Amino acid sequence: MGTIFNIANELDEVKVKYEIEKNYRSRKVVILSALPLDKLSFVREYCETGGYLDLSLLHRYIKQKVHDHLGMDLLNSAEEIVAIGKLSIGKGGEFWSRIKVNGKDGVFSLEDILDFLSDPEGVFKKYGTEEKNLFCDYMSAYTPHALRGKPVKTVAKEITAALFNAIIENQKKDAFLIQLYQLWLNSKKHEAAFKKCLAEFNLPLTIDIWQLPVNHPFKPADDRALEQIIAHIKDKTWIANKLDYIEARSKQVVLDSIQVEYWRPVFTLFSYAIHQIDQIYTLKDAVAHYVKQFYKLDNDMRRFYQLFLAEERILKPLQNYYLQILELFLAKWFQFFETEYQENQSGLLGKIIEENQPLVAIIVGDAISFGIAHEIRHVIQSEFQIEDSFIYAGFPSETLNNMSKLFSAGGKLLEKAQREKKLVDEVNKKIEFMPLDDLSVMHKPNDDTIFYSDDVDSISEKKNQKALKYYNEFIAHLSDRVKTIFACGYKHVFLVSDHGFILTGNLDEADKIEIPKAESVKLAERYCLCQRRFEHVPEYLIEYKQPYLEYDYIYFAKSSHPFKTTGAYGFAHGGLTPQELIVPFFKIEKLKSDYNTLQVSIVNKDNLKTVVGDVFKVKIKGVRSSDDIFGQNRKIQIVFLKDKKEFYQSDIISLEAEKQIEREFSFKQNDCFVLAILDAQSKMVLDSCQVTKIIARDLSGLGV
Repeated sequence: MGTIFNIANELDEVKVKYEIEKNYRSRKVVILSALPLDKLSFVREYCETGGYLDLSLLHRYIKQKVHDHLGMDLLNSAEEIVAIGKLSIGKGGEFWSRIKVNGKDGVFSLEDILDFLSDPEGVFKKYGTEEKNLFCDYMSAYTPHALRGKPVKTVAKEITAALFNAIIENQKKDAFLIQLYQLWLNSKKHEAAFKKCLAEFNLPLTIDIWQLPVNHPFKPADDRALEQIIAHIKDKTWIANKLDYIEARSKQVVLDSIQVEYWRPVFTLFSYAIHQIDQIYTLKDAVAHYVKQFYKLDNDMRRFYQLFLAEERILKPLQNYYLQILELFLAKWFQFFETEYQENQSGLLGKIIEENQPLVAIIVGDAISFGIAHEIRHVIQSEFQIEDSFIYAGFPSETLNNMSKLFSAGGKLLEKAQREKKLVDEVNKKIEFMPLDDLSVMHKPNDDTIFYSDDVDSISEKKNQKALKYYNEFIAHLSDRVKTIFACGYKHVFLVSDHGFILTGNLDEADKIEIPKAESVKLAERYCLCQRRFEHVPEYLIEYKQPYLEYDYIYFAKSSHPFKTTGAYGFAHGGLTPQELIVPFFKIEKLKSDYNTLQVSIVNKDNLKTVVGDVFKVKIKGVRSSDDIFGQNRKIQIVFLKDKKEFYQSDIISLEAEKQIEREFSFKQNDCFVLAILDAQSKMVLDSCQVTKIIARDLSGLGV
């Protein structure tokens, strides 16, 4: 375009003439003059020889150019034509195609409007008066009042208010605003502005929250709806009439943006058909009902605890409603339990090892319930084939007893080292035992490996209900560990657990169970040990004459409630409920092979072996082994490991075939470690090398 000079008066004209003659004689320049052509003296010859444009008639110039080049006639006002012309700069044919089809309505795209709502002042700083007026006039068609001349923040606020009110009214005449909302809702680029504008909008108190569209963005409306559900929790007809709306609402993507997590659990709880319990005639029926449906109630009740543990006015009614259903189900369960229940946990690990060809990995969980295992399944099911079976655990359902049964069919209570030796002796194979958290991508697989994952039980025992906030992290972590196990080369992965757990919840003292007075009693939260039989066994207890520790009798409650003991309540196991005894036995195999053929290599391995200084670069290249579509690009991660333990993991990096990328890092806690490149999806190691920092000295003995 050239250098631009501005002329406001005769003195400016002299200065510009001098500057051009001295420094710009053979270069292109643009002169903007506030003086008309016939008033210019010194630079008039430039205008007459080089060409000039009378900006007072700019609209005619733009109109003529559009007609000549695009065959379009702009019928807008002079100010609008100038605005359209200025807005078209840099936008190409797509802009003019919109104008041709939609006229003035095509000037501003939905994305343009979202750009304005995200940064009103920044956008208007780029606009001239004509563009600002055109934008305000255009958007005034959708706002109650005209926008021209108002402060830019007011303009933005009135547009968002009109948009949110259009959602509330849900009228077809506001289809443009609804379309704008849909785009805004799905835009990561404008997500922060969406949340900010939404927080500043005051939802009217008078609206009927059940008439809002199911994809509305108003968390206060959701909260009011939940309060109404709780107020009508005993009115089955009222609840039933709301279920379709609740189900549709629970599936909306907007819930993630506004952080509303309770609609799916609400639907699960209130859509549960209680009459199904009447169809349970055997323990087998009860088990089938639990593993198909009832565990979902348990999972979603746990979410209620996570969300509302500090809000008793919300949690208590939901908990009581759930407990009423649970006690009906447990009544059926215990009706058949004593005569039909038979554990099949004993010796399970040995059976898995003997019945499967290497390479076998078994994740042995401590208190991973059937429901928790299904949440893990949900995370990984797109990548793996999963057989989600179950086993019947022994009782009392606690670690010492149930771990002993998993490792050996012998029936004796064994400590960890004894259990491992017993299993090795029984299967007569070499077995590796290691904590799951010690697994790294550099692990070399053995024929049979048992990985211990005991986070759930240990966290629950230490933190009780406070542990609820860690469950999502645990599920995500274990899901990631499954992927790492396969990346190491294992062919079959099994997920089993010693026992499950039950949420005893927020209970009053009256809800806790008393036991008959007796001598030599050891009382736990979910079972009671006695050396002698109770003289009178209440109906609410189950008695077993079964040696355990130094006691001869065990008593369990026919309930989800705990015995009255000292200590905190919240999580419990040791009892006989299906939550504690039906535990996962999942077999996991890869759904498909890794089809990505792009080879990835670290090209500066030699340099990384001897790094001088605190900073080093990693150079990575993608090498295509063929021209197929599976070798065009690959998503990778860079991982640092010390003694096979990860201490750093990069963000996901996209690597293209035949391209080289560089990443720079600094040494921190380790001066010597292994660097590995992983496939971001499968966690498979694609390449690795050692990184070592050295101290180099010059002839003067100075470190470099």
